[in-house]
Amino acid sequence: MVDVFREFLEKKRLHPLIAFARYFDQDGDCKITFDEFVAGLAKIGGWEGDARSVFNAIDGKSSGWIILHDIDHVSADIWASFKGWCGQTFSSAVDMEARLGCAFKQDGDGALEGVGKGKKALRGLDDRPHRGAIVIEKGFNKSQFLEHSVRNGWYGGNEGLLFA
Repeated sequence: MVDVFREFLEKKRLHPLIAFARYFDQDGDCKITFDEFVAGLAKIGGWEGDARSVFNAIDGKSSGWIILHDIDHVSADIWASFKGWCGQTFSSAVDMEARLGCAFKQDGDGALEGVGKGKKALRGLDDRPHRGAIVIEKGFNKSQFLEHSVRNGWYGGNEGLLFA
């Protein structure tokens, strides 16, 4: 039965990690309840099997929920490694956004100017950029994530999958 579910995801061209995070684990607690499972199948569309039987087969320990490891242990390892790296590398979500989205150039006066999505230099009372003082707005795009995750020490690969 677990293979039937994996085949369904494959036919829908969904990686198990993306399906888990985007369609099934709606509250972000890293567990899928039966209600979340049914809702996720409906969002993906095209499921024609017995959801209860598949859920129970995936939940082999009868805990009442499914974790990513139950669906695909490789995806679970990737996700656990990434979360561990984030915890060791960044002091907060704001720090993560700043360091992964950081893209700057230096102007002729030595002031740093933000480039790319949502970046700008901190300006003083005279409206000139301060040297080295930067305000970073929330967020980063995929190309920034792909580049800066490696620059910040991520060696686990799968950056494209993690950003998806």
